[in-house]
Amino acid sequence: MKTLLLLGLLLKVSGCGCEVGEGSATGYVTSVEESGLIWTTPALSWKSDTESSHTNKLCVRKNKEKLLTELRQFGKTRERVEIIYSRLFLVDWLWNCNLDESVIVTSVKVISDRR
Repeated sequence: MKTLLLLGLLLKVSGCGCEVGEGSATGYVTSVEESGLIWTTPALSWKSDTESSHTNKLCVRKNKEKLLTELRQFGKTRERVEIIYSRLFLVDWLWNCNLDESVIVTSVKVISDRR
C-alpha cells in the first residue's frame, strides 16, 4: 500500500499527465501571466465575451514559447480566438501549472467574427 501511494505521488510530481479529454472554448485573451515563488509557471486569462466581468484561467506549458507568444499577441490585438485544451488526469503542476484545474492549453487559432 505504501508503494502504491509513493508511486502515485511520484507520478503526480514528475508529470505523468495522462490525457483524459480535450475541448475548446472561444473568447478573448485578457492576459498571459507568469507566477510562482520558486518555479514560475504561465497561465492564460480569457473571457468568453468582451463585456463579461468573469475571467477564466487555463495553464500553458512553460516550454511552449511559440504558443505563449501567439497568446500574448492575441491579447494585444483583442481578436476572438478558439482556445484548444487538454484535460489531464495527473497534471505536472510542479513544473507547469499553479492552478487547481488540470487543463493545459495546446493551441489557439483566430475565429472570424462573421455574424
